[in-house]
Amino acid sequence: MIRPGRALVRQSPWQGVQTGPSQDFDRPFCKDSHRVHAAIQPTAGPVFIELHRSDASASRAEIIAGLQSPSAAISPKYFYDRLGSSLFAAICLTDEYYPTRTEAALFEAHGADIARAIGPHACLIDLGAGDCGKAGGLMARLSPSHYVAVDISVDYVRDALGALARQHPTVRMTGIGTDFSHRLDLGPSLPAARRWFFYPGSSIGNFDPTEARAFLERMRAQTDPEGGLLIGIDLIKPVDVLEAAYDDRLGITAAFNLNVLVHLNRLLGCDFDVRQWRHRALFNAPPVGSRCTWRRASRLGCAGAVATGSGWQASGFTPKTRTNTVSRGSRRCWARRVTASIRCGATRATGSHWSWLAPRAGIPIFASPIEFDQSRLTKINAPNGTGGQTRGISRGVRMFEMLASSGLRPFRLKGRELLPVVQGGMGVGVSAHRLAGSVSALGALGTIASVDLRHHHPDLMARSKGVRERAVLDAINREALDREIRQAKSLAQGRGAVAVNVMKAVDENPNLVRQACESGADAIVMGAGLPFDLPDMVADFPEVALLPILSDSRGVTVVLKKWLRRGRMPDAIVIEHPGHAGGHLGATRLEELNDGRFDFARVRDEVSTALRGLGLSDADLPLVAAGGINRHERVRELLGAGWSAVQLGTAFAVSAEGDAHPRFKEVLAGARPEDIVEFVSVAGLPARAVRTPWLERYLQREASLKLKAAEGASRKCATSLQCLTTCGLRDGLSKFGQFCIDSQLSAALKGEISRGLFFRGAASLPFGSAIRPVRELVEYLISGKMPAALAGTGASTPRIDAAAIA
Repeated sequence: MIRPGRALVRQSPWQGVQTGPSQDFDRPFCKDSHRVHAAIQPTAGPVFIELHRSDASASRAEIIAGLQSPSAAISPKYFYDRLGSSLFAAICLTDEYYPTRTEAALFEAHGADIARAIGPHACLIDLGAGDCGKAGGLMARLSPSHYVAVDISVDYVRDALGALARQHPTVRMTGIGTDFSHRLDLGPSLPAARRWFFYPGSSIGNFDPTEARAFLERMRAQTDPEGGLLIGIDLIKPVDVLEAAYDDRLGITAAFNLNVLVHLNRLLGCDFDVRQWRHRALFNAPPVGSRCTWRRASRLGCAGAVATGSGWQASGFTPKTRTNTVSRGSRRCWARRVTASIRCGATRATGSHWSWLAPRAGIPIFASPIEFDQSRLTKINAPNGTGGQTRGISRGVRMFEMLASSGLRPFRLKGRELLPVVQGGMGVGVSAHRLAGSVSALGALGTIASVDLRHHHPDLMARSKGVRERAVLDAINREALDREIRQAKSLAQGRGAVAVNVMKAVDENPNLVRQACESGADAIVMGAGLPFDLPDMVADFPEVALLPILSDSRGVTVVLKKWLRRGRMPDAIVIEHPGHAGGHLGATRLEELNDGRFDFARVRDEVSTALRGLGLSDADLPLVAAGGINRHERVRELLGAGWSAVQLGTAFAVSAEGDAHPRFKEVLAGARPEDIVEFVSVAGLPARAVRTPWLERYLQREASLKLKAAEGASRKCATSLQCLTTCGLRDGLSKFGQFCIDSQLSAALKGEISRGLFFRGAASLPFGSAIRPVRELVEYLISGKMPAALAGTGASTPRIDAAAIA
């Protein structure tokens, strides 16, 4: 994960794969690869170009600036003196360090596919080559015309290249000693055509996103359309696996980390006393943004270091010596996400081989990640130490294989490639971490509804008891949202994406949006009002995708114009048909629910016209159809008509993983068309729900309650939440509903049928009244395959007996 493997010994995980300088291996990577035809003449031997010159004053200035920065740091390049390079080679052989053996197994299994994709006679440029072992293991199959080993550790790579040249005497070889992290200087003598950069080991994680973008652009500038990039990307795993990989029991990683201080003493005349320092490996899940960062810090037992007359000595801080990024998953690769200058399409190899990222423009990225892209690629049978993740990985992989075999396109959202199925957010608490995380784990977009999630946390409910201060209750709800997002991301294991639905009609919406971004949400979904100011709310979080929920082309056009003035486009727009959806609906009056302006075909055509009027095209704005979608055939029809994805709410809410009480699911799944009614919510919006005993009693009294409100009777907020910007009950608005929506929705969450409000869509459900896992639902929507337990059963949907459940 830090950089390609170094000098390997007999027990190398690459055994069976031809390696670099070690002479302990005679078995080639593939049969007969060492036989040189008599007509082929060996080359004259490797050429070595030393472009990196040690500049003590410049290095000293760089190190001092790093140590004096607010987050003290030392550049990774200072690890790799000769001893550091050897220590890293030893790290690769430890039981805990899974990346090297996992990557070796991937190359073993898929080397032929890689070779076919790259083609023979390429110029293979190995960045951070070290002992040249990884490229050496692929050399026989790749058959490059020229191999270039690039490394800052000049003496070490010189020795390694000489050994590799003796094993492949017909391949022209060049060694370049340079610091490629800031400047990719390859000299004038390399072939200009068919340059393929080789960057395995998840070393891209050494850069922050801005640096990575610049680094990738430098590579792109130095290759032609027939060249490319073969890159390895690691993904998030359980914390104990990750931390053990960087804190092995033998202490080799600790020695490697502390050796940087010895190197600095020798290089710059510092006087760090290594005995006063200790190594710590910590995995820090990010509070914001899209990165997970490894900090391997040399921490001083007493304090840190300050400048003195003679150099540097112990005194008082904790410099960070390494930062490694682990992808948060369900991306084609981390590098693809951090730069818009490299664009890829996706194609899938046949059989059991991994999927490839084929070029559309710029450099094509071929991912050979440490654990591959879990959400869209094939099974990983390498010994990667990830324990129980294999099952989840293979499920996500199977979904994408089904998608490809069905001829359907993935949903591309903010650099991610997702299944074209979105789980709608349902509150209060119906769509929380279990549901959203399970959907995301399959490679789709799971959604948490942000309102009043404290009901899932007994300790937060206890803290809320008797509290009347709104600010305190709001803070508790934000804490609940933070917990739910983090738990959903943990369930997702780096696959798919997790969104948070924030209603515009909720008064706390700006703070909920910010909390969602800070807690690591991948996307914000906003409906129940026109979200004109949403771009301003996420100005500090450019990596977060934005998906407004609208219902007609007029709303889309108005939002686009407002957002474009702020320099932001929606990453997608959910078009929700009020005639079919559940919960709050996008019409202003009940009689408008089935107006023709909401028809999906009409909206799509009118949005296309509006986009052209703004100088945009359909490709600039993915549209997600929502409402009334309950069959695989309907999914195919909509995706075939140009929609990017479909959204379902009720079908997910009744799944086995849904966060609500089982009785909640039974009420929704058992409802027939005549059991579903429309009425006006307390937020002033038309709404659709199941006619349960509470709703039946309310509708019978609705007229008298509204008359009372019209007489000027207003009330204080019963819950002290003041949740809605405008509340018909609290504000005495006679045209609005007259009930506490938070109380009724939270009762439904707990399965309290006699007093709950059960929002539901109008359409029948894909599995009738059956409660099934989200995996089966997504599988059916993509492939049309009905679960075996339901196939041919004609699943019935029994009517709700209001008298029986009252």
